[in-house]
Amino acid sequence: MEDKKQSGFLKGLLIGIVATCLIAGFLWIGVNSDITLFDGTNFSSDKNKQEQVDSVSAQVSSKLKYLEDLIEEQYLFDYEDEDLEYLYQTKKDLFKWYVEIAYGPWNDKFQLEFFINFINEKRKYIKVVMYENKPIGMFTNYINENDEDLIDLFYIDKKYQGKGIGTQILKEQLKQDEENNVNTVLQVFKDNPAKRLYEKMGFKIYDQTEYHYKMIRKIKRGEKNDKTN
Repeated sequence: MEDKKQSGFLKGLLIGIVATCLIAGFLWIGVNSDITLFDGTNFSSDKNKQEQVDSVSAQVSSKLKYLEDLIEEQYLFDYEDEDLEYLYQTKKDLFKWYVEIAYGPWNDKFQLEFFINFINEKRKYIKVVMYENKPIGMFTNYINENDEDLIDLFYIDKKYQGKGIGTQILKEQLKQDEENNVNTVLQVFKDNPAKRLYEKMGFKIYDQTEYHYKMIRKIKRGEKNDKTN
């Protein structure tokens, strides 16, 4: 856990320093003339001032967006054994009522064994979601037998929902799947409000069980897929 904290802190600190230097540099440019910007534009006093301001503003926005992307990538860290208790309790808090509706009373012994077996089987695909140097959830995905990216177990602690963290993680994964020309699939409890997020991100229902919707986001080019929208 300490390595996760140090990694996140050091990268955040580095990005903060770079961002500060970047902004300071552009402010210095703004009060000087005959300076060449990153795009090759000469910042001279005889140019239209508004064009100069727009050029600087556009480049600042572009560089800060890049820095934001670097920061956002720091939500996910490798699973460690010490994460087990928290991840299990958080899963229980989130899914107990769904499980009891579908399968009957929650059995801690059975559910813990099931969770441990899942971790042992999928360990290399499991990421712990971190926020402010604390674990707040879990993200698991891998390529299934149909060459699709299966998002298997993905949840965020109730206390940290609504902050856009899950949305950002999902966006980043979908971006990777698009780059790799891979469809993304998942399943969600029918009463889980996360279904609305998945629909907003482009997922559509292709099948269902008694308690779950099976959803797909199709982007793979040049294929014939039996899964209908």
